Amino acid sequence: MLSSLFTYHDEPMHLTAFFARSLRICLLLILNSFVFAVQAAWYPADVIADGQKILYTPLAKANQAWRICALLPHGKDQYWWGVAFGLSQEAERQGVTLGIYDAGGYDKIERQKQQLHDCYALKAQAYIIAANTADGLIADIEQLSAAGIPVIDLVNGIATDKLTSRSLVSFEDMSVAATEYIAAQQREAINQDSPKLKVAWFPGPKGASWVMAAEQGFRQAAGKQAFEVIEGGYGTTELFVQADLVRKVLAKQSVDFVIANAVAATFAARFLDGRRNQTGKVIAFYSNAQTIELV
Repeated sequence: MLSSLFTYHDEPMHLTAFFARSLRICLLLILNSFVFAVQAAWYPADVIADGQKILYTPLAKANQAWRICALLPHGKDQYWWGVAFGLSQEAERQGVTLGIYDAGGYDKIERQKQQLHDCYALKAQAYIIAANTADGLIADIEQLSAAGIPVIDLVNGIATDKLTSRSLVSFEDMSVAATEYIAAQQREAINQDSPKLKVAWFPGPKGASWVMAAEQGFRQAAGKQAFEVIEGGYGTTELFVQADLVRKVLAKQSVDFVIANAVAATFAARFLDGRRNQTGKVIAFYSNAQTIELV
């Protein structure tokens, strides 16, 4: 039977131990004014299902204690803490058995593949997958689909139609909105003689489907504006990786705006705040607890 566990890097951890160890994380979230509404119902939720806007309400209770495997790319930032928290809370509410696995990073696709195989050996009856890359698990997913095992694409995007369902947000729409926000803020101040706005772009890990979607939206929207795009480079959404990318760009030049993944945006805001000679503004194209605190 698939047990409820959360793997942090290489070491598995029972979910109860995970939450005990994460008590200080929960306290930090509260102190940062980002409180999970544990008792409040999250539904009904506004969603787009099959192309139609609807109010989604889940089942009150599953009809049996299904064994479900959830694969996440890592647990190194608060975004995926929130995802793991939501999954575990809903599994408890529904009365299903959920195993949550953390691959340890976006560059660990082989580890995520092995975790999928481990779940299969434990006879998982359904899979929720936030894939490290768009195509890294396609062959395995198509085998599951052929065996009639449900597979749900969670958040990141998987490049196959052999899926039962997708639970996604549009990173393309979010990066377009971020870019168009800059244009709207600056439109009145810009004329034909004005220099191009310098916009530094920090997308996230190369090859991840959500990053490719965000990149597509940003490029399309930025191409319509008077922007000079400064490439921040790709990197996993770990603080030390994104901090290094941000430093390399912002320590050498001034920019008007930064558009970035939430981890890079958080560091960029604090980096610029400490440099009086720079006045660039920072926009995260999605949020986590730290970006909410900064707002």
